[in-house]
Amino acid sequence: MPSPRLLSSATRVLITIFTASAVFEELGLADSTMLLSFAIVMGAVMLGLAIAFGIGGQHLARRFLESRFPPEKKEVKENEDELSPL
Repeated sequence: MPSPRLLSSATRVLITIFTASAVFEELGLADSTMLLSFAIVMGAVMLGLAIAFGIGGQHLARRFLESRFPPEKKEVKENEDELSPL
C-alpha cells in the first residue's frame, strides 16, 4: 500500500468514533446515532454502486434501447443543409 500509516490512522479514528457512539447510545444520550450512521453508510454504498453500474452499463443500455426503439428515418429535403440543427 502506498500509505499504510494514513489508512491505519483513519481506521483508528473511525473505530474510536464508533465506540464513542455506542457508549453514548448505551447511556441513553444518543438514541438513534447507530441507526442514522448505518443509514448514511448504506446510502453512500448504494449511491456508489448505482453510479458505477450506470457508468459501466451505459453502452449496454444504449444498445438495448436502440434495438427496442429503432431510430426514425428522416426525409432530407433538397434545400436543407445536412448540418443544420433544425
